[in-house]
Amino acid sequence: MKPYWLFLFSVIFLISGCSKNSVPDISDTADKSLSSTDGNQTSDPSESSSFPSVPRPDDIRCPAIMETVFPTDDIVIADYIVTNSPYSADSSGKKDSSDAIQRALDDCAKAGGGTVYLPAGQYRLEKGLKIPSFVTLHGDWCPPEHESYPDGTLILACQPSGTEKPALFDIGGSAGVVGLTVFYPEQSLDGIKGYPYTFYTNGIGDSYMLASVKNVTVINGYRGIGACCFESNPHEMLTVENFYGTFLSHGAQVYNQADVGTWKNINIGNGYWLTAGEKYNAPSETKLEAYTMKSTTGLVLGDLEWTEFTGLNISDCAVGIKIVKGKRIEFAGSLAGISIRNCSVGICAEAMDDRWGMLIADGVIEGRLESIWNDSNGIIKLSGVALKGKTAGKGEIADDGQPVSGLVPRLSVGYTKPKAKLYVAALKTGMLGDISAELQKVLDEAGRTGGVVYLPAGTYSLSEPVSVPAGVELRGASSVPTRDQSGKALGTVILCRYGVGDGYDASAPALITLVGKNAGLSGIRIVCVTNSPADRKSTGYLIRGEAEGVYCINCSLVASDYGIDFRSCDKAYIKKLITCCYKESISLGGEGGVIEGCLQNGTVLCRCSSRGLTNWVKEDKIFELVFPITRSECTFIRLENAENTVVYNTFAYGVKHLIETDHASGVSIVNVGADNLGDALLTVNAGSVSAINVMRWNGSSYINKGGKLRLFNRITIHDKYEENTEE
Repeated sequence: MKPYWLFLFSVIFLISGCSKNSVPDISDTADKSLSSTDGNQTSDPSESSSFPSVPRPDDIRCPAIMETVFPTDDIVIADYIVTNSPYSADSSGKKDSSDAIQRALDDCAKAGGGTVYLPAGQYRLEKGLKIPSFVTLHGDWCPPEHESYPDGTLILACQPSGTEKPALFDIGGSAGVVGLTVFYPEQSLDGIKGYPYTFYTNGIGDSYMLASVKNVTVINGYRGIGACCFESNPHEMLTVENFYGTFLSHGAQVYNQADVGTWKNINIGNGYWLTAGEKYNAPSETKLEAYTMKSTTGLVLGDLEWTEFTGLNISDCAVGIKIVKGKRIEFAGSLAGISIRNCSVGICAEAMDDRWGMLIADGVIEGRLESIWNDSNGIIKLSGVALKGKTAGKGEIADDGQPVSGLVPRLSVGYTKPKAKLYVAALKTGMLGDISAELQKVLDEAGRTGGVVYLPAGTYSLSEPVSVPAGVELRGASSVPTRDQSGKALGTVILCRYGVGDGYDASAPALITLVGKNAGLSGIRIVCVTNSPADRKSTGYLIRGEAEGVYCINCSLVASDYGIDFRSCDKAYIKKLITCCYKESISLGGEGGVIEGCLQNGTVLCRCSSRGLTNWVKEDKIFELVFPITRSECTFIRLENAENTVVYNTFAYGVKHLIETDHASGVSIVNVGADNLGDALLTVNAGSVSAINVMRWNGSSYINKGGKLRLFNRITIHDKYEENTEE
């Protein structure tokens, strides 16, 4: 085991806990939140006014790199630390920390957004928290498979039971909860309490789009994730990743989703409570299974449009997945890499969109009573799915019998995180002045050592291109996916004032070039503020990569002809990129690239509310001014001479092509969709492409211009019976 597992935890009984039930307490309350000296060190402030002094531990706003006890995929940067003054949240679990944490969250929102950090410890919450838009609450997560589980950042959920709301964490738009373990000390099978949702988004106002739940475990929850369960309005783009838990009612219940949500690595079963043990009130395995097999539903899914799921592991439930009648429309979605075991009913579909239905590929569905019960008017199409248990219901279930396990990749994080060394770009020019020269100075300084250049929440202008050196990440304020929210444009926004003009072409230098190996961009939105479709001009690329391992994560690109050019880069990684580009959003080449969870939609432009917009287009003009451009010109993803590339959980609305390949080989495409297509969802120009779980409306599924194409489990609105294709 690695040495950071040697952090010691001692266990005592809570004297003033939530109830007579016992929970473990971390007696070592020394502040472990700040990184090592190297992690926080910047250059001497006298060298440049762009470098602030190293933040003191008691500063209200840091920012600082966190030295986490448990490993993380990314560098964790905190803008606020709740155990520091003036918040001084109690990390022993003995005192209520609700007000202290809420104050830190609200202060972060007032400062424009960012990350509020909860160091390893125990935090008692006697009431729910509101996570404001553009703010992330981030803890130190101990994964359930780790030998120290459930240590790390532990939430003691002591809010009142017996009501469905308010939630423990009510999440706003472009906001998230990351890295927490939640325990309900008063929950017991001997007296079950009906707690509100642990995580919830209501889709109202600036909570409408892109709430995120990532790297969380709920030890003994009642209701897990909820979305628009009580509201009549929809929400968009709920993002769930690495979600674990044992639940006594349901792991998730979500309704009325418009734009496409993505769910990845969802794990619901009894083991997360049982493994925690007696200190966490765990019952016997037999007693718990007897209850959950009669009373728990893994996922309750209402009217979700096009939602994409990969890696579902559900067990020990009465119903693994239940599809129910929606509030506005009915369910249609795609699931890949699914394991439903030891459930009474694997999948129960009471209602689905009767124009088409749902796709399931690669996995096992086991039900003691029924593996699948489809009583809807929609179809369930299976590819490479083993059914254990009979099927029932009036609805159709179609199994193509294809062995497709090799088509659904098992992916981990696809990029190399930078060195834990922080450079804060506190730029002299102010929020709207040009920062090009000053930002380049900070990037060059970081290039000497590697590390993170942090651009805090604010609106900045780039009038000249900048370059990001090897091993350097240019990081904005968002730790989760981000886009503008109902008139709010908080977080880190770059106004592109470079390379916009008639005659400008794609071969010119990009606004931001990732020039070295493992250089990256994260948590930033870039807007060409003078390039409205009502007054469109030519532009080049906003981002270009020139080396192996470059990446772009949790970013948004708006109103450029071209977005990202990673054509010359092996092992490039693009995740949760939200765009509206006119000609091409992503161009990828090289070997071993990954594109995950991305979206192109004209609403990304129309809902943009950044400062400095010129002659902008409102959403009521989207079909008049935006889609005539994007449906006739835009290819969302172009794969050019790419090898062994994976694209999954990705969607576009109002483009000409979702994906176009040119001499690309070994391409795997899983869980993709396109609505309001201008031409073909997939165009293959030579090479070899395999695609599974493909959903569309308008246009055609594919155009093959001489390549090797395998297309499995596809479906189109008003055409449930599209056949597999091998050419």
